[in-house]
Amino acid sequence: ETKADSILPSYCCFVVTLKCIMKCKMCYIWKDNGNISKELTIQEWKNIVNSLKGFLDTKHDIILSGGEPLLKKDILDLVSYITKSGYRVSLETNSYLIDKELAKEIQNSGLWRICISLDSLAENTHDLLRGRKGSYDKVMRGLEYLNKFCPSVGINIQTTVMEQNLDELIKLAEWVTNDERLDYI
Repeated sequence: ETKADSILPSYCCFVVTLKCIMKCKMCYIWKDNGNISKELTIQEWKNIVNSLKGFLDTKHDIILSGGEPLLKKDILDLVSYITKSGYRVSLETNSYLIDKELAKEIQNSGLWRICISLDSLAENTHDLLRGRKGSYDKVMRGLEYLNKFCPSVGINIQTTVMEQNLDELIKLAEWVTNDERLDYI
């Protein structure tokens, strides 16, 4: 066995869907929403999880990404399956769909961490970069629901650095550092 043979990945990222409800300036997945080829089913993703045994040990994470993974039917069933298989599961989201009921379902799924896209504390800047008016408000409401109904789920903020938000990043980072609901940015 060589040194290269013993190097294992520290995480695995599954792009579970390319469907999205945003029109982000940094991503063009939304332009192809009508042309998305057949996506893997939840069962097919479960089979992939099973195939990782022996390759990715349970000290590592599986990240569910997209598009918007919360648009994927039965995504929280996949979260539960991965968790029961011994992995920590993170989910990346724009938070637009998170309401009280979904937050409760997220808590019950066994999700370890949720990573929310937030590009600025300035509502207009965030909405501009995400291409959807009202998306900033949905992030803030989603954070409240997650804080209230998902006490065991860690919350991270993910930010895309662009010319439009460059001058706002320090304020955002300070806010995350000082907000007890959030783990890191």
